[in-house]
Amino acid sequence: MPPASLAEDGFAVNFANLSKTASSAMAATSGLLLVFTFPSFDLAPLAWIALVPLLLVCADEERAGRRFFRGWIAGFVFFLGTCYWCYGVMHHYGKLTVLESTGVLLAMVAGLALYLGLFAVVFPLALGNPWMTLI
Repeated sequence: MPPASLAEDGFAVNFANLSKTASSAMAATSGLLLVFTFPSFDLAPLAWIALVPLLLVCADEERAGRRFFRGWIAGFVFFLGTCYWCYGVMHHYGKLTVLESTGVLLAMVAGLALYLGLFAVVFPLALGNPWMTLI
């Protein structure tokens, strides 16, 4: 596969060769940037670039499992940062204990993060075949 980014001087940056922690950090950065686009931070222009770190680390990755995990990490950070208020609702109105509320929140966030994980798996498939983007 071609490198994900090619600078003008011909220096290629291949994001597939990053360490696992660096790739996971880039995925978490995508999730955090998506959180910053919400009204409480009021940085809506970040929405145009928020997925770029995730897309870069997934574009050259051959293994679907690794792409899924990176997407899941981005989704987990994003949904944890935007659905944090569910904890208070469950604790106060649902009369759940702190531990129960935290467990339900983490389970909900982990389930919602599956959406970004699936997106990260399917995204590189669309790069090789432009018609896949229409599906």
